[in-house]
Amino acid sequence: MGVTIHYKGNLNSVDDIGSFCEEIEDIAKSMGWKYNSFDLDEKDNTPVKGLFIGPHSKAEMLQLMFDKNGFLRNALMFEHFPHDKKITYLNHFKTQFAPVEIHVAVINLLKYKQ
Repeated sequence: MGVTIHYKGNLNSVDDIGSFCEEIEDIAKSMGWKYNSFDLDEKDNTPVKGLFIGPHSKAEMLQLMFDKNGFLRNALMFEHFPHDKKITYLNHFKTQFAPVEIHVAVINLLKYKQ
């Protein structure tokens, strides 16, 4: 049986994008998770800011990518379908083969509020 977390959301203010991403990066560091941060502007194909986080080698990469309006976007889908909000606002993350602690930690991270 597969275990997949589906999520979507937005920040209360677009002014929070930078500080929120920095805080999430600090959390990833403290947890010992691998991560890559991105800050892509309007001239790029995918104008988003955020992080890809690898909490475990047996889990997918968690993506927390925000558009200029502060909405979480699925970066891959956003690159190919930038105007289709039904597709690009939906994110997913598989934890099927990772320990249950990773699943719980990711759920807690997604519930995190500044």
